[in-house]
Amino acid sequence: MKYLLIGTFTFIFLQNCSAQLNDLSKTRWEFKDDNHMTDYIYFIDDEKYEFYSSESMLTYSGIYFVKSDTINLIRLYSDASSNMPKHSKMVVENDKIFFVRTYTLKKGVWEEVSHPPRDYSFIKQD
Repeated sequence: MKYLLIGTFTFIFLQNCSAQLNDLSKTRWEFKDDNHMTDYIYFIDDEKYEFYSSESMLTYSGIYFVKSDTINLIRLYSDASSNMPKHSKMVVENDKIFFVRTYTLKKGVWEEVSHPPRDYSFIKQD
């Protein structure tokens, strides 16, 4: 019985995540820091996205696809030439999306962040 309940709750959780992930098209998600700077990710349609970083003041464009509970982002273009790795991942949790794979620039070299901070989360805008 215990395993049946765990399986049921897991199924409901994944269904809820899948429903949110299936409806990403034409949605804008924002992160606002304490200095009122805003990063955003805009899912243009079912496969294209745009990401803006207020820190670097750069916009990145690319394609995305959803697999299970993960949003896979593949950067195709940025408004500055960059050697930034092209693949990042995000997941949905409690009506927010956050990175589970991303990168940071240290001394001119992009390094993968093994555990991105969960407080860098994006909230869906109406």
